[in-house]
Amino acid sequence: MKLLFKDKKIVAIDKPVGLSSSFDLSGGKDAMSELSSLLSKEGEGSTLFLVHRLDNVTGGVLVYARNKDAAGKLSAIFSEENAQKEYLAVVMGKAEGGTLCDYLSKDSRLGKATVTSKGQKDAKLARLSYLPLESVESDLGTLTLVKVNLNTGRFHQIRAQMSSHGNALLGDGKYGGSVARVKTPALFAKGLSFTLDGHSYDIKAFPEKTAFPWNLFNDKHFT
Repeated sequence: MKLLFKDKKIVAIDKPVGLSSSFDLSGGKDAMSELSSLLSKEGEGSTLFLVHRLDNVTGGVLVYARNKDAAGKLSAIFSEENAQKEYLAVVMGKAEGGTLCDYLSKDSRLGKATVTSKGQKDAKLARLSYLPLESVESDLGTLTLVKVNLNTGRFHQIRAQMSSHGNALLGDGKYGGSVARVKTPALFAKGLSFTLDGHSYDIKAFPEKTAFPWNLFNDKHFT
Protein backbone atom coordinates (compact mmCIF):
# COMPACT_ATOMS: atom_id res chain seq x y z
CA MET A 1 0.00 0.00 0.00
CA LYS A 2 1.42 3.37 -1.04
CA LEU A 3 0.42 6.71 0.45
CA LEU A 4 -0.34 9.15 -2.38
CA PHE A 5 -1.66 12.27 -0.64
CA LYS A 6 -2.92 13.53 2.69
CA ASP A 7 -4.18 16.73 4.26
CA LYS A 8 -6.54 17.49 7.15
CA LYS A 9 -9.61 16.38 5.21
CA ILE A 10 -8.62 13.36 3.11
CA VAL A 11 -5.98 10.72 2.67
CA ALA A 12 -5.41 8.85 -0.59
CA ILE A 13 -3.60 5.59 -1.20
CA ASP A 14 -2.65 3.29 -4.06
CA LYS A 15 -4.53 0.19 -2.92
CA PRO A 16 -2.97 -3.10 -4.00
CA VAL A 17 -4.96 -6.01 -5.37
CA GLY A 18 -5.98 -8.38 -2.59
CA LEU A 19 -6.95 -5.77 0.01
CA SER A 20 -10.58 -4.91 0.69
CA SER A 21 -11.44 -1.21 0.94
CA SER A 22 -12.79 -1.66 4.47
CA PHE A 23 -13.48 -4.33 7.09
CA ASP A 24 -13.74 -7.75 5.44
CA LEU A 25 -16.17 -10.25 6.98
CA SER A 26 -14.01 -13.07 5.67
CA GLY A 27 -11.25 -11.97 8.03
CA GLY A 28 -8.89 -10.82 5.31
CA LYS A 29 -6.72 -7.72 5.48
CA ASP A 30 -8.29 -4.41 4.57
CA ALA A 31 -6.77 -1.14 3.41
CA MET A 32 -8.70 1.03 5.83
CA SER A 33 -7.37 -0.76 8.91
CA GLU A 34 -3.81 -0.88 7.59
CA LEU A 35 -3.85 2.81 6.71
CA SER A 36 -5.30 3.72 10.12
CA SER A 37 -2.51 1.76 11.78
CA LEU A 38 0.11 3.49 9.63
CA LEU A 39 -1.21 6.96 10.48
CA SER A 40 -1.29 6.08 14.16
CA LYS A 41 2.35 4.96 14.09
CA GLU A 42 3.25 8.30 12.51
CA GLY A 43 1.56 10.11 15.39
CA GLU A 44 -1.39 11.34 13.36
CA GLY A 45 -5.13 11.04 13.82
CA SER A 46 -6.10 7.61 12.59
CA THR A 47 -9.88 7.95 12.30
CA LEU A 48 -11.00 7.26 8.73
CA PHE A 49 -14.35 7.29 6.94
CA LEU A 50 -15.19 5.20 3.91
CA VAL A 51 -16.67 7.31 1.08
CA HIS A 52 -16.21 5.01 -1.93
CA ARG A 53 -14.84 1.55 -2.66
CA LEU A 54 -12.57 -0.44 -4.93
CA ASP A 55 -13.16 -4.16 -5.34
CA ASN A 56 -10.73 -6.50 -3.61
CA VAL A 57 -9.43 -7.53 -7.06
CA THR A 58 -8.89 -3.94 -8.26
CA GLY A 59 -5.90 -1.79 -7.39
CA GLY A 60 -5.41 1.94 -7.63
CA VAL A 61 -6.50 5.28 -6.17
CA LEU A 62 -8.67 5.02 -3.07
CA VAL A 63 -9.65 8.02 -0.92
CA TYR A 64 -10.81 8.15 2.70
CA ALA A 65 -12.22 11.11 4.63
CA ARG A 66 -10.51 12.11 7.88
CA ASN A 67 -13.44 13.76 9.65
CA LYS A 68 -17.24 13.58 9.66
CA ASP A 69 -17.73 16.84 7.80
CA ALA A 70 -15.50 15.79 4.91
CA ALA A 71 -17.06 12.32 4.94
CA GLY A 72 -20.57 13.71 4.49
CA LYS A 73 -19.51 16.01 1.67
CA LEU A 74 -17.45 13.35 -0.11
CA SER A 75 -20.20 10.77 0.21
CA ALA A 76 -22.55 13.24 -1.50
CA ILE A 77 -19.97 13.94 -4.21
CA PHE A 78 -19.65 10.24 -5.01
CA SER A 79 -23.35 9.42 -4.73
CA GLU A 80 -24.22 12.34 -7.00
CA GLU A 81 -21.48 11.22 -9.40
CA ASN A 82 -19.62 14.51 -9.22
CA ALA A 83 -16.18 12.89 -9.11
CA GLN A 84 -14.22 12.06 -12.24
CA LYS A 85 -12.99 8.45 -12.17
CA GLU A 86 -10.43 7.19 -14.68
CA TYR A 87 -9.27 3.59 -15.07
CA LEU A 88 -6.82 1.61 -17.15
CA ALA A 89 -7.83 -1.85 -18.35
CA VAL A 90 -6.47 -4.57 -20.60
CA VAL A 91 -9.21 -6.15 -22.68
CA MET A 92 -9.42 -9.13 -25.00
CA GLY A 93 -9.39 -8.29 -28.72
CA LYS A 94 -9.43 -4.99 -30.55
CA ALA A 95 -11.41 -2.18 -28.93
CA GLU A 96 -13.09 0.52 -30.97
CA GLY A 97 -13.70 3.05 -28.21
CA GLY A 98 -16.76 5.19 -27.65
CA THR A 99 -19.52 5.55 -25.08
CA LEU A 100 -21.44 2.63 -23.61
CA CYS A 101 -24.90 3.12 -22.12
CA ASP A 102 -26.57 0.06 -20.62
CA TYR A 103 -28.83 -0.97 -17.79
CA LEU A 104 -27.22 -3.22 -15.18
CA SER A 105 -28.85 -5.56 -12.73
CA LYS A 106 -26.93 -6.97 -9.76
CA ASP A 107 -27.24 -10.63 -8.78
CA SER A 108 -26.07 -10.65 -5.16
CA ARG A 109 -26.21 -14.43 -4.98
CA LEU A 110 -23.75 -14.82 -7.84
CA GLY A 111 -21.84 -11.62 -7.07
CA LYS A 112 -22.23 -10.55 -10.67
CA ALA A 113 -23.75 -7.74 -12.74
CA THR A 114 -25.77 -8.41 -15.87
CA VAL A 115 -26.61 -6.08 -18.75
CA THR A 116 -30.40 -6.05 -18.95
CA SER A 117 -33.34 -3.96 -20.18
CA LYS A 118 -34.50 -0.63 -18.80
CA GLY A 119 -37.72 -2.14 -17.50
CA GLN A 120 -36.03 -4.90 -15.52
CA LYS A 121 -36.60 -4.67 -11.77
CA ASP A 122 -33.69 -2.97 -9.98
CA ALA A 123 -31.95 -2.19 -13.29
CA LYS A 124 -29.77 0.93 -13.10
CA LEU A 125 -28.38 3.09 -15.88
CA ALA A 126 -24.65 2.57 -16.44
CA ARG A 127 -22.59 4.88 -18.63
CA LEU A 128 -18.89 4.96 -19.44
CA SER A 129 -16.60 6.13 -22.21
CA TYR A 130 -13.43 4.38 -23.26
CA LEU A 131 -10.48 5.02 -25.54
CA PRO A 132 -8.08 2.40 -26.94
CA LEU A 133 -4.47 3.38 -26.27
CA GLU A 134 -2.52 0.48 -27.78
CA SER A 135 -3.10 -3.04 -29.12
CA VAL A 136 -0.53 -5.85 -29.07
CA GLU A 137 -0.39 -9.44 -30.24
CA SER A 138 0.34 -12.02 -27.54
CA ASP A 139 0.12 -15.74 -26.91
CA LEU A 140 -3.41 -14.99 -25.70
CA GLY A 141 -4.36 -13.24 -28.93
CA THR A 142 -4.91 -9.52 -29.42
CA LEU A 143 -4.90 -7.48 -26.22
CA THR A 144 -5.80 -3.80 -26.00
CA LEU A 145 -4.94 -1.27 -23.32
CA VAL A 146 -7.90 1.09 -22.85
CA LYS A 147 -8.54 4.20 -20.78
CA VAL A 148 -11.99 4.21 -19.19
CA ASN A 149 -13.88 7.17 -17.76
CA LEU A 150 -16.78 6.23 -15.51
CA ASN A 151 -19.85 8.44 -15.67
CA THR A 152 -21.79 6.28 -13.20
CA GLY A 153 -20.63 4.04 -10.39
CA ARG A 154 -22.35 0.67 -10.65
CA PHE A 155 -21.35 -2.71 -9.24
CA HIS A 156 -18.75 -4.34 -11.56
CA GLN A 157 -19.69 -1.74 -14.17
CA ILE A 158 -16.54 -1.74 -16.29
CA ARG A 159 -16.22 -5.51 -16.17
CA ALA A 160 -19.84 -6.18 -17.10
CA GLN A 161 -20.19 -3.53 -19.79
CA MET A 162 -16.91 -4.22 -21.56
CA SER A 163 -17.66 -7.95 -21.61
CA SER A 164 -21.18 -7.41 -22.90
CA HIS A 165 -19.80 -5.34 -25.78
CA GLY A 166 -17.22 -7.94 -26.81
CA ASN A 167 -14.13 -6.87 -24.87
CA ALA A 168 -13.93 -8.87 -21.64
CA LEU A 169 -11.11 -7.86 -19.34
CA LEU A 170 -8.05 -10.07 -19.32
CA GLY A 171 -8.00 -12.18 -16.16
CA ASP A 172 -11.71 -11.72 -15.52
CA GLY A 173 -13.02 -15.28 -15.60
CA LYS A 174 -16.36 -14.23 -14.12
CA TYR A 175 -17.11 -12.17 -17.22
CA GLY A 176 -15.47 -14.31 -19.89
CA GLY A 177 -11.88 -13.07 -19.88
CA SER A 178 -8.92 -15.44 -20.20
CA VAL A 179 -7.31 -16.49 -16.92
CA ALA A 180 -4.47 -18.40 -18.55
CA ARG A 181 -1.75 -16.07 -17.25
CA VAL A 182 -3.44 -13.75 -14.74
CA LYS A 183 -6.19 -14.62 -12.26
CA THR A 184 -7.61 -11.19 -11.46
CA PRO A 185 -9.11 -8.57 -13.82
CA ALA A 186 -6.55 -6.32 -15.49
CA LEU A 187 -8.18 -3.19 -14.13
CA PHE A 188 -6.56 -0.27 -12.32
CA ALA A 189 -8.07 2.90 -10.85
CA LYS A 190 -5.69 5.43 -12.34
CA GLY A 191 -7.20 8.78 -11.39
CA LEU A 192 -9.73 10.45 -9.14
CA SER A 193 -10.67 14.13 -9.38
CA PHE A 194 -13.18 16.13 -7.34
CA THR A 195 -13.73 19.48 -5.64
CA LEU A 196 -14.15 19.67 -1.87
CA ASP A 197 -14.74 22.97 -0.06
CA GLY A 198 -13.50 24.92 -3.05
CA HIS A 199 -10.27 22.94 -3.37
CA SER A 200 -9.67 20.80 -6.45
CA TYR A 201 -8.09 17.40 -5.94
CA ASP A 202 -6.53 15.43 -8.80
CA ILE A 203 -4.97 12.22 -7.52
CA LYS A 204 -3.22 9.73 -9.80
CA ALA A 205 -1.41 6.42 -9.64
CA PHE A 206 -0.22 3.88 -12.19
CA PRO A 207 -0.02 0.08 -12.29
CA GLU A 208 3.38 -1.56 -11.96
CA LYS A 209 4.56 -1.30 -15.57
CA THR A 210 7.01 -4.20 -15.24
CA ALA A 211 4.21 -6.61 -14.24
CA PHE A 212 2.12 -8.62 -16.70
CA PRO A 213 0.04 -7.57 -18.59
CA TRP A 214 0.97 -3.90 -18.22
CA ASN A 215 4.52 -4.68 -19.36
CA LEU A 216 3.20 -5.51 -22.85
CA PHE A 217 2.49 -1.85 -23.56
CA ASN A 218 4.51 1.30 -24.17
CA ASP A 219 5.79 3.02 -21.02
CA LYS A 220 4.32 6.33 -22.15
CA HIS A 221 0.87 5.15 -21.00
CA PHE A 222 2.05 4.90 -17.41
CA THR A 223 3.41 8.38 -16.76
